Amino acid sequence: GPGKGVIVFGRNETNQLGDGNTTDRLSPVALTGPHPLGALRLQQIATGFRHTLALTPQGEVYAWGWNLYGQLGDGTRGTAVRLVPVRVDGELSSKRVIQVGCGRFHSLALTDKGE
Repeated sequence: GPGKGVIVFGRNETNQLGDGNTTDRLSPVALTGPHPLGALRLQQIATGFRHTLALTPQGEVYAWGWNLYGQLGDGTRGTAVRLVPVRVDGELSSKRVIQVGCGRFHSLALTDKGE
């Protein structure tokens, strides 16, 4: 089956790459091992303007990056950048998400019940 972690590269001004800092990555970097994303088996990744969502096969959603409009879904908003992926709970905590999507300033989740 697929391995754990993710390979990232490119612009990273708000940690949208999820590597724990805001340094642009000009070459691919594997986020594996002790890195928070390295412990997760990922099924899907979706990117917004300056934020990212990841979906696990178990239906859990993780978010990181810029959160000015609450697009990370962690119940907060502001100019703070999430350097570490946070699990999106709230309304999703008791549901199995099967697909995620991101817009410029928003995020979407589709559950296995079609919600």
